[in-house]
Amino acid sequence: TLDGGENLVLTGTGVASIGTDEGTVTKAADGSSYTYDLYITQGGEKVYYELTIDKTNMTYSLNKPMVTLSFDLDGKGTMAPVTVNKNIEYTFDKPTYDGYKFEGWYTGKTVAEDGTATYTGSVTKITPTENITVYAKWAKAITVTFETEYGTAPENEMFKQGEYVGMYYFVTLADTEDYAFYGWYVKGDETKTVIKSSYQLKDENDVTFVALWKQMVTLTVVYKDAKATIDPVKVGPGKTIDFTEIKGKQYTENGQLYVVDKLYTDDAYTTEFT
Repeated sequence: TLDGGENLVLTGTGVASIGTDEGTVTKAADGSSYTYDLYITQGGEKVYYELTIDKTNMTYSLNKPMVTLSFDLDGKGTMAPVTVNKNIEYTFDKPTYDGYKFEGWYTGKTVAEDGTATYTGSVTKITPTENITVYAKWAKAITVTFETEYGTAPENEMFKQGEYVGMYYFVTLADTEDYAFYGWYVKGDETKTVIKSSYQLKDENDVTFVALWKQMVTLTVVYKDAKATIDPVKVGPGKTIDFTEIKGKQYTENGQLYVVDKLYTDDAYTTEFT
């Protein structure tokens, strides 16, 4: 037990405590100006100290070393430097800038004579041992938007040139009472070709996808001699109708069971409906 304003207790197993705060100690590297590296939890947060012990007087002193993290945003906004505890993990925030997509923080950046930048050392968090500058990498953003006449369009998304808009983003909208949903096409495409797979953003222009809707047609089934009835069926042009219920109608007359044999498009029963 050492006195340094508040008792420090060290055990032979590397456990340390100051009052009710607990942590661990390890011997400092050779040549260090202090005795131990002390990691202790204070106020719910992990803190690092350089611990110096005076064995003669049975006292100790603590130094909480701090380092500065600086942020280079490549001219796209600013972030104030932060001072943090050395050797304690720090997680970086993600900056935003209109018209650009943030691609990550890097610990190294070199710029060629033609102005091309090369980034190295991708990081999302860091355990700093000294002052350091991290560099933001950006890509020209492509805004993908969705438009629909019915239902709710998906939220706008940010991509970069060359990326694919996956099928995950092309959500299926529910049919309305009168209109059927067929998928999404690129706004400006006069053919209204529905996207069937991931869509690659080949240039830097923003892209809007539009929901394709078609008015439903009504299929009315009339059973001969009104032996059965069924509500009219609405379906989108070109879509498949389930005839299970329509063909499943039957009736009994004079002890004889009658079932649906075929469907026709005329009441003379000459043109079969298929």
